[in-house]
Amino acid sequence: MRFWLLFFLFTSPLLAQTSDYATLLQRAKQSDPTLNFEALRRAYTNLPGYNGYVVPKSAPMIKAANEEDWDLAKKEAKSLLEQNYLDLYAHQILLMVAEQNKDSAAAAHHEYMLDGLMTAICGGRDGKSEKSAWPILSVREQYQVCQILGWRVKGRGLVHGEGGPYDVTTVVTQDGDERTVYFDVSGFFGKL
Repeated sequence: MRFWLLFFLFTSPLLAQTSDYATLLQRAKQSDPTLNFEALRRAYTNLPGYNGYVVPKSAPMIKAANEEDWDLAKKEAKSLLEQNYLDLYAHQILLMVAEQNKDSAAAAHHEYMLDGLMTAICGGRDGKSEKSAWPILSVREQYQVCQILGWRVKGRGLVHGEGGPYDVTTVVTQDGDERTVYFDVSGFFGKL
């Protein structure tokens, strides 16, 4: 009896976190317009095994998209979403595939995901300082945000500010302007 009580006490918070994420994820997959994407992202970071340093292999997906092999690009992107449904690159590729296939329902869903995720990251903040830094779930996501905005990363460095660690990134915008962007990495920094 005591074993089960201890087991329940230690596992119930993990089960609740997994359950919260599963509920929010289901709503995301249904394109729920009332979904709080910040809560979805927060719940993802509470999953057992979350690691912001893991870099899934997206090269085959990107190569297939560049070669306009839409069937392979779709297969690879769906495989990435099975690992992490919050992957910006995978949703971007699936949006391209849906547009190529004239699948308006799929296009609308992936656009919904991209808009919701990007708003959760950038919305209401300009990224120009520690106080307005963009929270990211991984280094990979940092590069995805820059790529979606059409920016090229020129350099980056870690600083420890009052609010924690920040990745200060120098980017070149589509207009050729150089800009410094602060990314809040406190959600995963040092948690291997």
